[in-house]
Amino acid sequence: MKVAIRPRTSPHNRYVELFAAAFEKAGWEVGSLDWRVAPVLAGRLMILHWPDEFYASPDARSRLLSWARIALMAASRRLFGVRWIWVVHNLVPHDQHTAVPGLWRAFTTELDGLVFLSSRSRATLVSERPDLSALPHLVTRHGDYRAGALTPPSPWQRPKGTTRLQFIGQVRPYKNLETLVEAARLLDAAIELGVAGFATTDFAAELRRKSAGVPALHLDLRSASLDEIELERIVDGTDAVILPYRQILNSGAALLALSRNRPVIAPALGGLVELRDAVGAQWVYLYEGELTRSVLEDAAAWVRAAERPPVCHLEPFDWAVVGPEIIRFAESLMANQAS
Repeated sequence: MKVAIRPRTSPHNRYVELFAAAFEKAGWEVGSLDWRVAPVLAGRLMILHWPDEFYASPDARSRLLSWARIALMAASRRLFGVRWIWVVHNLVPHDQHTAVPGLWRAFTTELDGLVFLSSRSRATLVSERPDLSALPHLVTRHGDYRAGALTPPSPWQRPKGTTRLQFIGQVRPYKNLETLVEAARLLDAAIELGVAGFATTDFAAELRRKSAGVPALHLDLRSASLDEIELERIVDGTDAVILPYRQILNSGAALLALSRNRPVIAPALGGLVELRDAVGAQWVYLYEGELTRSVLEDAAAWVRAAERPPVCHLEPFDWAVVGPEIIRFAESLMANQAS
């Protein structure tokens, strides 16, 4: 069996490599989907993680290229029986406000299957696009990050002094870090907040300006993504990971934190509610509404007081469970192709 995945690897998210490894472990031949005509027409199964180019194209040339790729999808399906799957990490690209509706609808029309990483994901998509409700789909979980970790995760330990809360990931506007800065402005010395990750030059300058005079906040903004070992070290060095998203459907950063035995603080949005229900309220603190100083103080108190074991149990998110579910779904689509 052959599968081509886009992206096959990513410097920003190890999830895609773990996803591809599940197919390799099952004996599939795994390649990268690069939109070359001959490999697509000769393929069997194509999987897209973030097909953002079909939602919004910045210029006429990009739109023309996207339409050409949709035509290739259509030809591969109708003439050669190639199957196409979208892994629904989010419904629309983050930080995208201008859509090309006809392009996006044409893309979704050429799909053969959907993989959702939470029940909330499917419910949200179907509420907006009821025409996709009959499409074959799988509701699974976002796999954890323990497989392939470069360093052993350190066990959870209760803070003995200052409570350290850390944001990790790409520093982007949709992650609502400006609100985190404001909430941290009047915190006392018992709570420290860190923000570490890649940020564009303009957004980094904006955050530095807004965080001036906020002693509780420590910025570590980079011009390149953190490497895996450094990211693991930063997570292991904190008491909890805070993710002050304004909107979110699924969060790889939350799974990374839990994979390193660090509790998570986040808004009650998207699949995070299911994540809390699966791992326990001692590991995931969800707040309603805006992130404020009082929310931060309450969350920090929860970090110190909640009873939790040294290791977060993530059996439902283990790739030994998640991987075979995805493979079975892919095989079912291929069986339908053969019939």
